[in-house]
Amino acid sequence: MALVAFVTVERSRRAPLVEPSLFRFPTLTPTLLASLFQAVANFAAVFRVLTHLQGVYGLSPPHASLLLVPGDLVAGIAGPSCGRLADRLGAVWPATLGLGIQIAALAVSVQFQVTASLVFVIVGSILNGMGAGAFMPANNSAVMKVAPGEDFGIASEMLRTFANIGMVFSFAVAVLVAARSISRRLPFAIFLGTATRSHRVGVAFTAGLHAAFLASICFMTPAALLSATRNRQRRHRASEAGGERTGDARAARGWR
Repeated sequence: MALVAFVTVERSRRAPLVEPSLFRFPTLTPTLLASLFQAVANFAAVFRVLTHLQGVYGLSPPHASLLLVPGDLVAGIAGPSCGRLADRLGAVWPATLGLGIQIAALAVSVQFQVTASLVFVIVGSILNGMGAGAFMPANNSAVMKVAPGEDFGIASEMLRTFANIGMVFSFAVAVLVAARSISRRLPFAIFLGTATRSHRVGVAFTAGLHAAFLASICFMTPAALLSATRNRQRRHRASEAGGERTGDARAARGWR
């Protein structure tokens, strides 16, 4: 009901927060949805990794965070390079490749075990940083290229809104899925010391995190599909428009 009311009010405003007319551009909707699904899949991933490192491996928060620094460095390097690549080649392939790499990063995270090497964490962090650095600049570029000049601000705001909504749902989905495999007492046993941390407790906790990572893959996959097929929709609509124009021209010639 709240969503219906929001759409109704926005359509009646002279300066709406979300401009409905922008959705007539063929590539905008799949681009925004790709951003939404990517955020749902990815934003809580770091939280889950840190939870695993602290709860199962017993690392302190600073030590656990240091293992993720390589991914941040890679993202900082890959972002500008992939942004320039998107300007030359278009946004489809850099963005889709980035999402594919992030799926690989999530697949690596599913391999986390109680006794697994911390190398898995570093590799997963690097892959995730590489994928995010490829996807985000290219996806942003896709929105800015399709939006009219007078609506750049609104288009940018819509992109960030979709991503922020995805970020909020990311944590909700992660907790909901993990909670189906993790009992209520288990987090208290691990983080508050209400029970002895044992191999059995670590395995049970890790199983819940695995389920959450698999759920993230389920959200990242449609993001990749939307990113890969966004230009097909544009070409399809362009061909339909061309067919309509051809039909109108033939009809005009027949009338004459």
